[in-house]
Amino acid sequence: MIYMPNELTPKELRRECDPTSLMSCETTEAIPPLEGIIGQERAVKALKFVLEIKESGFNSYVAGPLGTGRTTAVKYFLEEIAKAKPVPSDGCYVNNFRNPYQPKAISYRLER
Repeated sequence: MIYMPNELTPKELRRECDPTSLMSCETTEAIPPLEGIIGQERAVKALKFVLEIKESGFNSYVAGPLGTGRTTAVKYFLEEIAKAKPVPSDGCYVNNFRNPYQPKAISYRLER
């Protein structure tokens, strides 16, 4: 079955907000922030699935039009997961003066 969308009229292509409907708010502080990702249930489900994979060697790819919140969504879920995980070690490579082609790895872990 092929879904054929109905043609929209010019009036249906634009939504307008009556400014007088916002008069009850003096500032945006009275409006609670939205939580989570809205209208992307399938993408959120896929993102949660891939972030629960414990094995190494898996990658994920997030696609979508510019400005649709891809980076914000991934950052939100990673921050939520990170809250329950231990803080990872910091690491860097330093010069090995005896053999410059084999730098030395050092790491340091800060405790919460």
